[in-house]
Amino acid sequence: MNNPLNLDPQRRLKFGIIGIGERCWQHIERINNNSDSCQILAICDIRQDRLDYGLKICRGTPITCTDYREMLKHPDLNVVLITTPHNLHEAMTIDALNSGCDVMVEKPMAMNATECDQMNAAARLNNRILMVGEQHRYFALNRKVKALIDVGSIGDVICINAPSFRGPWSDGKRWLNFFTTSGGGLLSESCHDLDAFCWIIGSRPVKVVGFGGIEVFQDQDTLDHAQLLYEFENGVKLSYGFGIFVPGGYRDIGILGSHGRLEYTRYGKKIYQYKYRPGDRQPGKPIVHDLTLEMAETGHAGTNAMYREFITCVRERREPLTAGTVIVDSVRMCTAGQKAIRQGKIINLR
Repeated sequence: MNNPLNLDPQRRLKFGIIGIGERCWQHIERINNNSDSCQILAICDIRQDRLDYGLKICRGTPITCTDYREMLKHPDLNVVLITTPHNLHEAMTIDALNSGCDVMVEKPMAMNATECDQMNAAARLNNRILMVGEQHRYFALNRKVKALIDVGSIGDVICINAPSFRGPWSDGKRWLNFFTTSGGGLLSESCHDLDAFCWIIGSRPVKVVGFGGIEVFQDQDTLDHAQLLYEFENGVKLSYGFGIFVPGGYRDIGILGSHGRLEYTRYGKKIYQYKYRPGDRQPGKPIVHDLTLEMAETGHAGTNAMYREFITCVRERREPLTAGTVIVDSVRMCTAGQKAIRQGKIINLR
C-alpha cells in the first residue's frame, strides 16, 4: 500500500492521472498552478498520442504507462485523478483507494447509485479521501445564489426553472453518445446542474417525472433532449430542461421565492434579484449582484476553488464539499430521470 499523505502534512501531493482526454488539460493546468504542493508523478492512457499530449502540457517529466494498475504500484504515488469514460470510474476508483491513494474522480461519479455506494465503501474501508469533480459547488455564481437564499432574500424557495441546452459533443467525446460508456445524456451533462440545485436549496430529491427522447441525433442511443420535474423533501419543485442540439447554449435560470426571485445565466457574471410581497402585481427594480471579480478568482465554473479545497482536504484529512457520500444524490437524480422517461411514470427516489 502507498504511503498515506497524512503522516507528513508538508509532503507534496504526487498525482497519478488516469485518462488524458479532452477534459484533462483543465485538471493538469490546475495541478501545474499548484506546483509548490503538487506534482504529476505519472500519467496513464491506452493511446500513445494522448500520452504524448500529456507530456507536452505537464510540468516536469511524469512517468507514462498504458495500464493504470501498474501505475498504482508506484511507492511514491499518493493521489489519483480519474478522467476516463464513466463506465470505468467505479473499478478504477476502488483500485486506487485500495492502493492507499486519495482520489478525485471526474463527474459523474459513476454510472449509477449502486456503483457510487461501492466506491464510498472503499473510501471508508481505506480511510481515504474520495472527492468528485462537481466544481459547480465552488462556482462564485452558485455560491452567491446559495448565500442569497440562505439569508432569506427571496423568502421561501417555491420553484426553480432551469433550462440547460447546449450544442453537441465534440468528435473527441463521441463516446458520450452511447449508454454503455456514458450512462446516458442526462448523467453526462446534467449531474453538475442537479447537484448544484440540491446544494443551493439544501434539500434532497424525492420524486421525478419526465418526458424526452431522441429526435435530432438518430445515430446515438442516449437522450438528446428531456423535460423533467423534480420534487424535493422541502417541497421545492425543479423544472429542468436538457438538450444537446442548441449551438451556443440556452441556460437562463429563475429561482422563484415567496418574496422575490433570482434570475441569472448559468455561466454569466451577474445575478438579478427582484423583491416583492405576496399580492404585488409588479416587482421593483432589480438589485444587480456583479460577480466579475469573484468569477476570476474561482476559475472556470469553480475549478480553481475546487482544487484548492482538494489539496486542503487531503492535507487536513477532512471530507470535502463534494465528497462521494454527498454526490451520489445527483447520480440518483439523473438515472431516475432517465427511468421516468423510459417507463412513463413518476419515479420515487426515496
